[in-house]
Amino acid sequence: MAILSRHGGKSRNQTPVPGGIAAGLSESQVTGGSQAVTEQPEGTMEVKRERARVRKTPVEKGQVRVRKEVVTEQENITVPVEREEVVIEHRPARKRRGSSANIEAEEIRIPVREEAVTVDKEVVVDEEVSVGKRKVRDQKTVSTPVRHETIKVEQEGEARVNTRRSRS
Repeated sequence: MAILSRHGGKSRNQTPVPGGIAAGLSESQVTGGSQAVTEQPEGTMEVKRERARVRKTPVEKGQVRVRKEVVTEQENITVPVEREEVVIEHRPARKRRGSSANIEAEEIRIPVREEAVTVDKEVVVDEEVSVGKRKVRDQKTVSTPVRHETIKVEQEGEARVNTRRSRS
């Protein structure tokens, strides 16, 4: 109230007293008793802070190449085969007479066969590979320093400070 009187202000139901406390009157004389006083701020100060905002921008992280290579491997296949053998069997004759009186060279030709293995190759589809992309959602944590202002109140002498926080 003393501040109001000093600066020519008045409360809601009071009239200013000329000279006020400066004229030697007590506060109760100036205000007419103790009453609620509407405070007028002497000045205001904005308290600010930085707020981190996140933007996302697509960037190329690399590439994936998918290609085929030809690899040659040796494959061993066991195949059952048949072959012919000539069997010569000697057995005693029953002492009979020969069909001819001539003794001469003679030969018998017997063709011998076996299965020959040949390998043919054919191309068959072993598997199909499809290539594409899909979007995957992950979480990333980014960290950045943000600044903010704080209020420091410094008192000198016997000055009193009444601090209030109003919620809006």
